Amino acid sequence: VVVRTYSYRTDTLCWNEKPAKIRSLAPPTICIELSDQDICRGDSVAIYNCTPEAAWHRWVLQQGDSIVDDTITPDSILSHRPYYDTTHITLHTHTPFLAYADTNMDGILDPHYCINSLDTVLRVIDYPRITMAGDSIVCNGTPAIVAAAATDKEGRGLAECSFAWYAARHDSIPIAESDTLTTDISSDTLFYVAVTANGCTAWDSVALQFVNPILMAEKTLICTGDPVMLYGSGADSCTWSCEPDDPSLQGQEHNDTIVVAPRRNTTYTLVGYGSNGCSATPVASLIATQDYPIPMVDISPKYIDSENPRVQFSDISAGSVKSLWNVGNEDTYETCCFEHTFRHLDTDSIRISLHTCNPLGCCSDTVFNLPVSHFSVWFPNAFTPRLETNNTFHAHTRNTLVDYEIYIYDRRGALVFHSVDPHEGWDGFSKGKPCPQDSYVYIATYRRDDGSSRLLSQKGTVTLLR
Repeated sequence: VVVRTYSYRTDTLCWNEKPAKIRSLAPPTICIELSDQDICRGDSVAIYNCTPEAAWHRWVLQQGDSIVDDTITPDSILSHRPYYDTTHITLHTHTPFLAYADTNMDGILDPHYCINSLDTVLRVIDYPRITMAGDSIVCNGTPAIVAAAATDKEGRGLAECSFAWYAARHDSIPIAESDTLTTDISSDTLFYVAVTANGCTAWDSVALQFVNPILMAEKTLICTGDPVMLYGSGADSCTWSCEPDDPSLQGQEHNDTIVVAPRRNTTYTLVGYGSNGCSATPVASLIATQDYPIPMVDISPKYIDSENPRVQFSDISAGSVKSLWNVGNEDTYETCCFEHTFRHLDTDSIRISLHTCNPLGCCSDTVFNLPVSHFSVWFPNAFTPRLETNNTFHAHTRNTLVDYEIYIYDRRGALVFHSVDPHEGWDGFSKGKPCPQDSYVYIATYRRDDGSSRLLSQKGTVTLLR
């Protein structure tokens, strides 16, 4: 480059020149290398800056509308784990030496670096998604067939993919290299399958097991007709049957869990099937039933005596171990036998209830009315023979009296009347003659017509009015 300078005089142009050397700096030629151009989702990638003679680096990584990394670093390697389908990578760098230029056209040279940028794109590939179909529970001696299929994240099938089956996760030699595994097993076994698509390998496993039906009963002894739950497991499907026939099983023969209500001892049998239709040895469980108790009571006496209202109660139900009595809503008793004295006898009968249970907890109830026998005998304290009513003196009662006898005496102690008939009354005469108006003493004895040996008596005075 030749630099020439000028000066002007009135009629003369003066100039001079001198050659000068100008060195130009070219922007750096950027080079980016990726450890993998296409990586599997979730994996990490190394990004290398292979630009020579560069002193400054700035990485900008953009995924979608978001900048996920904006780093100024002297390092030439950047590690990145993408989570979008694509990552846009931009590397900015400049030369290690300054250049000069009139950047703002003011005639002054300004120092600056020669900067260059380069873009590249990193693509993410999804791992194939594996679905399994086929046998999972088989019988001993029958082959199991399991098929694997690969799809993308939208559920579309992947045409170009490879399959490899292994007996262990870290085996190097596969036992099959197709989408289908056909194998015999001698025990419950776990197999692994590796599916590779677009360079990404996904793993899955499938458990193959023998049919081993297990029958569990909620309980094996129940009250007759009570519900009981039975569970079946260890098979792909099952079938139930029973002996003798139980109508409550109908409609549940192919369920894993059944609820039945046998009316007698019943054996329920479970047959378990494998996913390939094979069947295993049946298993059975006996559900025994125990009848509800038949309530039976013993009561003594068979009624409530108004004069002696004590009654003995006994629960004599066969097999009863628990009794709950309610005697007329007055009191409750939780014992087999007890004696109760009734206090309120203003009705003709009192309601008695018994709740009785056997050792299994099967309970029955009975309710009955216990009659009240209102026994009473009374005598008037005065009578008048000349009236149409209350003209004789006799016992008044609604009950039957036996061994009845009555004596009536005057003030001097002379006997004026005697009878053994409770329906016969004194008419105020003695030996055919009328007795004078006065007070007389009576003594009456009798027994109740209930087989009782107790002799009852009453005595008092009665006034004879003329």
